[in-house]
Amino acid sequence: MNGPQNPNRLLWQHPFVNVFKQFKVENWKKASKEGDVTSVMDKHLKCTVFKIQGSIPAGNFIQLPRTSTQSLGLTGRFLYFMFKPLPAKYFVIHVDTVSEDGLVVRISFSNLFKEFKSTSTWLQFPFACQPVGAKTNFMGPAPVAQKWTTLVLDLHYILSMYINRKFSHLKNIRICANVLIKNCFTSDISYDPRISIIQARKMGITSVDENSAPMPREMNFFVPKNKEWDDCYDIVRFPLDSPADPSLPFDSIRSCSDPNITMVESAKGDIHVFADKPDIVVHRHYSSSTGKPSVASTDLKLMKTTFEGKEKGGELYLKLSVWLAWINSKPEINHLASKHYMTNHIAPIKHYHSNAPIKTLPDPILKLRRVIGFGGQIKNISLWHPGSSLHGGNDIIVYACNSVVVAMETATGHQHFFIGHTESVTAIAFNQMHGAAPCILASAQSGAGGIVRIWRFESQKCAAVIRSQHATKMNLLSFSRSGAILVGVGRDGHGKNLIIVWDTSGALRHGSVTVIAKAHSDVEIHRIEVCPVDDTRMVSCGRDNLRFWRVRSNQLRSCPVAVPTDRKIGEFSDVTFARAGIKETSVFTCTKAGYIVEVDFHKVTITSIHRLFPSNNTSTDDSTMIDFTGLSLNTVRFTDSYVATGSDDGFLRLWPLDLSSAFIEAEHEGSVSDIDITPDGVKVLASTTAGTIGYLDVATRKYSTLMRSHTSVIRDTCIDGLRRTISTCSDDHTIRVWDIDTLRQFYDFATVDETPTALACHPLLEIFACGFETGTVRVFHVSSTSVLSEHPQVHSGSKVAAIVFTASGERLISACEKGTLALFDTSDIEKAGAPMIRILTKTAARGAYGPRSIATSHDGRWVAYIGPNEFTISIASSATLNQVMRIDVSTGVNLKSKIDPPLRVLFSPPPVNHLLVVTKGNRLLKLDSKTGSLISVTENIHRGNTNVVCVTDDCSHLVSAGDKLIKVWDYKMSKDLDHQAFIGHSSPVHRIMFTPDRLSLITASEGAIFIWDFLGNSHTPIAPVTMDTTHVIGLGRSGSEEEPEPRESPPAPTAPTRVNESTWVPPDTLRTSDLDASNVSEFTVDVVVSHFVPTTNYTQLASRTYTAPSGEEGLKLKAVVGYNGNGRHNLCWNPYTGTLAYSCGNVVVIEILQTSEKQYLLEHEEEISCLAIQHDGEILASASGSNGLVQSIICLWDINTGVCRAKLKHHEYSVVSMAYSRDDRFLVTVGDYQENSLAVWSAFDGESPPMLLASTKTNHSINQVTWDPSNPNEFVTVGSSSSLLFWMLEEVGEQVKLHLHEGEVPDAIEKDGNKKKIHFTAACFNEDRTLYAGTNIGVVTAWDTTTNECFLHWRADSAEIVVMQARAWRLLVAGVSRSARIWSLAGSKDPTNESGGMFVLEHELSVHGEIISGSFDESLDIGIVGTTSSTVWYMDWNERSTIKLVSGHKDKINGISFDNNGHFATCSEDGVVQLWSEHTLEMAAQFQVLGQSCTSVVFSHSSATQTVGPPNMVAAGYSDGTIRVFDIDKLILKLKLQPHPTVVTSLQFSSDNNTLLSGASDGTIAVTSLATGVTLRVLRDHKGAPINNISVSAREISVCGGNFTRLSLFCSADRRVSVWDTEWQHDVCNMIDWLTFPAPCFANHHKFVPPSFCKFHPTDPDLLVYCGYGLTKSLQLYSLAKRKVVKTIPLPNWADCFDLHGQLCVVGTSSRLVELVDVTHGTFQDYVGHGRDVTQAAFSPSGKLLLTASGGELFVWDVCVGK
Repeated sequence: MNGPQNPNRLLWQHPFVNVFKQFKVENWKKASKEGDVTSVMDKHLKCTVFKIQGSIPAGNFIQLPRTSTQSLGLTGRFLYFMFKPLPAKYFVIHVDTVSEDGLVVRISFSNLFKEFKSTSTWLQFPFACQPVGAKTNFMGPAPVAQKWTTLVLDLHYILSMYINRKFSHLKNIRICANVLIKNCFTSDISYDPRISIIQARKMGITSVDENSAPMPREMNFFVPKNKEWDDCYDIVRFPLDSPADPSLPFDSIRSCSDPNITMVESAKGDIHVFADKPDIVVHRHYSSSTGKPSVASTDLKLMKTTFEGKEKGGELYLKLSVWLAWINSKPEINHLASKHYMTNHIAPIKHYHSNAPIKTLPDPILKLRRVIGFGGQIKNISLWHPGSSLHGGNDIIVYACNSVVVAMETATGHQHFFIGHTESVTAIAFNQMHGAAPCILASAQSGAGGIVRIWRFESQKCAAVIRSQHATKMNLLSFSRSGAILVGVGRDGHGKNLIIVWDTSGALRHGSVTVIAKAHSDVEIHRIEVCPVDDTRMVSCGRDNLRFWRVRSNQLRSCPVAVPTDRKIGEFSDVTFARAGIKETSVFTCTKAGYIVEVDFHKVTITSIHRLFPSNNTSTDDSTMIDFTGLSLNTVRFTDSYVATGSDDGFLRLWPLDLSSAFIEAEHEGSVSDIDITPDGVKVLASTTAGTIGYLDVATRKYSTLMRSHTSVIRDTCIDGLRRTISTCSDDHTIRVWDIDTLRQFYDFATVDETPTALACHPLLEIFACGFETGTVRVFHVSSTSVLSEHPQVHSGSKVAAIVFTASGERLISACEKGTLALFDTSDIEKAGAPMIRILTKTAARGAYGPRSIATSHDGRWVAYIGPNEFTISIASSATLNQVMRIDVSTGVNLKSKIDPPLRVLFSPPPVNHLLVVTKGNRLLKLDSKTGSLISVTENIHRGNTNVVCVTDDCSHLVSAGDKLIKVWDYKMSKDLDHQAFIGHSSPVHRIMFTPDRLSLITASEGAIFIWDFLGNSHTPIAPVTMDTTHVIGLGRSGSEEEPEPRESPPAPTAPTRVNESTWVPPDTLRTSDLDASNVSEFTVDVVVSHFVPTTNYTQLASRTYTAPSGEEGLKLKAVVGYNGNGRHNLCWNPYTGTLAYSCGNVVVIEILQTSEKQYLLEHEEEISCLAIQHDGEILASASGSNGLVQSIICLWDINTGVCRAKLKHHEYSVVSMAYSRDDRFLVTVGDYQENSLAVWSAFDGESPPMLLASTKTNHSINQVTWDPSNPNEFVTVGSSSSLLFWMLEEVGEQVKLHLHEGEVPDAIEKDGNKKKIHFTAACFNEDRTLYAGTNIGVVTAWDTTTNECFLHWRADSAEIVVMQARAWRLLVAGVSRSARIWSLAGSKDPTNESGGMFVLEHELSVHGEIISGSFDESLDIGIVGTTSSTVWYMDWNERSTIKLVSGHKDKINGISFDNNGHFATCSEDGVVQLWSEHTLEMAAQFQVLGQSCTSVVFSHSSATQTVGPPNMVAAGYSDGTIRVFDIDKLILKLKLQPHPTVVTSLQFSSDNNTLLSGASDGTIAVTSLATGVTLRVLRDHKGAPINNISVSAREISVCGGNFTRLSLFCSADRRVSVWDTEWQHDVCNMIDWLTFPAPCFANHHKFVPPSFCKFHPTDPDLLVYCGYGLTKSLQLYSLAKRKVVKTIPLPNWADCFDLHGQLCVVGTSSRLVELVDVTHGTFQDYVGHGRDVTQAAFSPSGKLLLTASGGELFVWDVCVGK
């Protein structure tokens, strides 16, 4: 069974399932055992039990079912274990459950666990054992004397409350040593083993289907005669039936020490008991079908009751010791919805009236609306949203405040919150949004476990939680560009720096995050960044260190950068990447000494050092003393047009790229600790140590402050309800006034020499009073910012602990830590100030009780305070401080426990008039404020200290704060669910206040102020009650439903818990389906080479195109050069007809090899993944994936006509494999790892399109599908995690049903993998129906398809096998090893041949590339294969030869150049330069430089007069700054140069071929002599922007009265063009023109805008043609003579490249179009076909051919116009 079955078929599980019997544990066919597992006879139970023992519990166990890939499929809510731990040993039991959304959650319990731990997929509960005769439970090894135990787990409750999921079914059970186990059961019924059948009948229980029914004999233990069940055995229920035991860990599983505790279940509502006679009548209230409350009553006989009754005030109090009770009032009550626990304590039994309203709390009752505060002292804590530049001015900033991550809209101030952390958030990080990629936010918190949360930003939902067992906190986070890799830096338990690299590619889809590598470091790390072009590399900086990191083979290693010793660079404070060219990255870091250091990312060496000085240091006045101290830099960021720095002097500065002098400065109140820049560079975000966050609009030079906060601990807070302001005082010596609605700071009162400690707002006037640490009391007027009254010596230098106004505002009372109370007259405070009336020493309790140790009544007449000693509460007159009552908590209040001193006091509003007291033992006492009598006691309102409480003005709700939690209670505390808990604060909350309208709740902690929407408004006041007897209210949660539903938000933890290592993953939860194709990296190890992964493509085909009418086309596609080496099985060959089909990008190429005729099929918009051809050779199927709005499609082509006959749409993502049945009646298609789907289609009959016959999904991703050649209805799929499935199509009429059987893989194969995970990657059938399946480790397995069993295996290859074919007792295997091997299969069916030793390797041929597709003839003598190097090879084993049929580029083509001799050259990212014949389109030669990217290529001018060197040369520029010049005639390297330290971006020979002009990514231009190799000149006029192209002209032109014949043109990425008169041999280099083309402000970075190009007009020497980003999309013709633009030709799209010939211009666009433009008339035509952005275009010298390149595709077009 693989999951829950149909509900109609689950009756066999009712009423219970004997799991051991159902799965036949005794014969181990459906269950498995490991280690020391024996069956023994238990003398006490008088039956056979299983004994599991061993020193290592994980190595000795019983597992149900047999393998982890199977599932029990049991749906029972309760899981019963009958077991007994072995004495003095530890045991572990694992239970794997499945939620309704498919998440596998492991529940483990053990006496080995010391505390409760949890992750998103694992819950660990400690188990406390109870010795025989003991009343307490003990942690640790099992005691010597103990009972057999029945453990009952409520799986519905556990999944609902702990991980917010709903239980679906039980998957696996693993019982590990050391334990005796009798059996386990599942059931939907909660049985009671103590009840006999006779007792049940007396109680009215007539069916075994009812809860608390007697336990069936099969499930129960043997009970001897004259013995009670409790005397011999224990029962443990979880969730617990008893109150929490403070001596045991939180959420531990334990036995209940009180056997008299009984669970009483009722319908929705309350149970009320009337005790007028020994027969007790119980009334149950439930909701009828009409929705009105009804009452049903019955007589209940209590079998064991003790009455201690005494009448008082019309109420009867009973002491009930109930050990057995059951209510069965009405048969129509089918579902019991709440559980009530009755304990042995004194409880009031009130008379009940049936018309009393039933009131429930709204859930949730609080909603966070606004947050005031900002953690500005920590770096990497405020960021722009990656898509901020797309929001039309309403940008979003994201920052952390306490435990909450806040996203604020800058235009509206509206805040959104990410709530889930339990400690202060210390770091946040974003991925970079590209195309449809989702926005991912990561946030880390302080404290144990190093918890990191991954959020889906748009929905504000937490997708994954990362916990690291050995980490104490995470200080830094950095995402990779795609979001697939996350790097965190924290501390381990020894205080060392811990760097962890996670794979987050599956976080959004399934919440799975794995650790790739981790490392420890002794050096301090202040910042770490992931390389934007290589996810495996990072750079970090810290104190005296700058390091590069790299992940390789799951290990993280670092390399330090050598720092020069000749100058004191200082401490490194920040590091960032700045793109300097294609696939070339420069690293910049700043130091505390004011240095900006540039580091070569590849050489790991410092290339340049700049020092920045304040602007006043540029003074040249000799009389002025110049301070040459550099800026103390904290952070630096680079854009294409400026550099932004933040420093300790409080300035945010913007510098030009040459760092000459700052052109914008913004001064702040404190040091600028961090900055961030929007993607378009328009706005700069700055956070400071002064607690402010704001941004600078660079275009308008306007600065806006978004948030302010205190820089130290907030000591006290008060509210002015009339003016809706909040006042706060802090250790930063300031008192600030905030607006509740706008969060703006209105006023700031600075007290430089004194620290304010207590604060109170006047109830009517705009006045507040403040007490200070020196004992001074001052009264301030807010609007006038003046001091109305000051009393410096009132408290004799003692710290003022509390200060409060009376409700009328006529009195002010203050208290200090020495116990002095002071009374001030504030009746005429605005005129007379606040004169002191009375001072009483030693009146209040001495000590730091805090601001809430004094409270005034709501009528203003009374004041309560703790004193004169710590156990006493005094109530005095607020007018005179004369004491009227004293309550001694130690003697006057009967708490029946140890002495519990009070900590906080509060008056509740009238008419209740309670005095609420919070004690040190976390009790809440309700006292009558008039008599001092105790009304009720609530135990354990918080686990830690309770800091403050607050009550609504109608006394409907009470709010308390403690353990960093906010809890909202029903004031009567009579609900089943007593409170709701809310998280967000990371420090103790010192103040809770309601606004006067009671619509908002304000909570203030040491670091922030939270404003909540209060949703619990109710205007039904409660009546005052006075009682002398304590009412102890249990705080244990009782279930309110039979099946608890998941909460909208997970329950808030009540205490920080240490967490577990994040790398643990439950069985079968991490699959390739969890991964996102857009985030695939080398770390997603489950995606093998044979599984297709589409190339990342963020472009989309233009929605509107302008195509020419038939017969008027200017271009016609002539050829497509190349083969898609990223596809899989995308090559088909028919050896009989010689037809070869393969894919190149999104084009299908069909070639007749005998005649070399080709046809190109253009119907797909996205990359083609695989091909399949019918056996009759008539129909070809091709599949492409989805991208944005483009769906995944399968095209069926008529090979003879090249017409697409049908399109199939079913799969959501890419199709990885297709295959036709032997009779061509069926086509099977397989979806990739993102969907794990399989579909069966009918074949194309020539008329109607194929139909989808059946579809299904699999647990694991499928890599290949193959049909049984002898049975047209059977096929096999192979996939990841050793998945091999045998499928059969059952045809029932017109319907087709799929049946499957999973093959069982022998354990020996996994041993051959050396602990490497085994994946099946290829498969094929032989004539005898033997199936051969290849793996990722090179092992081939042979399967007998009659029994579906593997009978032998052998290692047939050294690496992953991708292609297999069996013919004539020969087997061909090929794959990653780049070799094709043929094995003889003679003796494969020999039963003695177990290891393949008789197999003979007949032939082996190798090619240059990993083989990923292939097709062969029937005898396996000849064949054709495709490789990842984008080549297609013909193989002949008879002649042992290989011939390359198709050549192409594996990576992106970066350059195209023609010569005049019928050749052209191309270069690509993989460092390859290829020379091609223009006539045959075949590759003539190839030059390759390993480890470098070739960025540009150019031929020499063959028409020039040569003085040096051969006439035919080609030059290529590389990413390391080198240039190589090749001799074409001799095919040798002629010259190697390195004129640049950065990427060479453009090359051109001078008109005489004697010199070579080269431009680099740093904007420099080098002129190099080809005769000597010496750099003659370096031009730096364009420095700072990459050189996009260089053009030369040898025609005569007149400019400014002068004639020039040799002109050179340079165009850079910043839209600047320079024209020079050059004669390099005579050292002539004069600039004759400098052009700057306008564009929108600050949107010109070459990463975000189209590139700029400029060339000489091919026919008019006076004109320059410019194309690039500007005010409009256009071609601009500039006249050198007239020095102006003489013509503008509009374009429909931005240009990524362009070329000229005659009056024709070709433009390549990012929307995949090739546009042909007539420069004379301004007309154009669009041509489609490319699958990516067109980045290269070039005309041949004759103008008859046009080459365009997109990625690795090369299209050859015939030019039909201008001939």
